[in-house]
Amino acid sequence: MGKEIKEISRQRASWAYSKVMEFKGEFEKYRSYVKKMPMLIKNNGLASALAFAQSKKGEWESIYNQLEEWAKERGMVKSSLMEEVLEMTTPEYIRLTEELMALLSWMRRFADAREG
Repeated sequence: MGKEIKEISRQRASWAYSKVMEFKGEFEKYRSYVKKMPMLIKNNGLASALAFAQSKKGEWESIYNQLEEWAKERGMVKSSLMEEVLEMTTPEYIRLTEELMALLSWMRRFADAREG
């Protein structure tokens, strides 16, 4: 694995850790939804999964907002995650899906490790 890839993975892990640890709300629901989000993406596609999470309140909305924040920090979107996802080219969409799945993998690990 290249040095740059390791650095991105470390940044992803660090960011995910801070977001999971600072989450305020019903943590058991959050943990459950963080674990469900990757399967929603795999089964329904990124746009559909994001639309679902965005339409909900509480923990789902928090997860959507975290994913949007990460995508903005990585320079993958500039404004609204949902709006930009719908306008992306196929390669951009695939790259964003892979990035958010990698982030969610770290979020799941840290959510499992955190005490409710």
